Amino acid sequence: MVLGSVIGLERELKRKPVGVKTCAIIAVTTCVLTIVSIQAAEHYAQVSENIRTDPMRLAAQVISGIGFLGAGVILHKKNDAISGLTTAAIIWASAGIGIAAGAGFVFDAVIATMMILVSIRLSPLVQRWVHRKSQRRRTKFLQRGDHLIHAPLQSLPLHRFVLALFHYLLKAL
Repeated sequence: MVLGSVIGLERELKRKPVGVKTCAIIAVTTCVLTIVSIQAAEHYAQVSENIRTDPMRLAAQVISGIGFLGAGVILHKKNDAISGLTTAAIIWASAGIGIAAGAGFVFDAVIATMMILVSIRLSPLVQRWVHRKSQRRRTKFLQRGDHLIHAPLQSLPLHRFVLALFHYLLKAL
């Protein structure tokens, strides 16, 4: 519950739809289901030699089911932008952390939680750095004879730039 709540708190502070309650519930539920799955496998293995069970089968089904919950937060907006992927990934990660803790890998669950938090915090910084570098590269210069044409692509969508370039080349012919 604590690990799910920590991840949820980060999302809550960013005012995202999946927060402390959701991540805590997902982590606790997947943890309990994993414990039940493992203990049931051990119990039924002692009851009869003819019964074979996979202790992680239920956990595998939980991961499949949690995908539907994650899919519910992914939105396709009018401008073809897709939002909610990080939130869906957080739902899936909370389930994975719960399964790891329930299977007895608490240290691994703690490390995974810290790695997720670091990733969420560092990714905007990396994205801004990459975006700045790509913006610098987008300014192109076109030369025709002794004329130098400066075309800043960051102010033009790419298709408009291509059309303007095509129009310019047609005039030159």
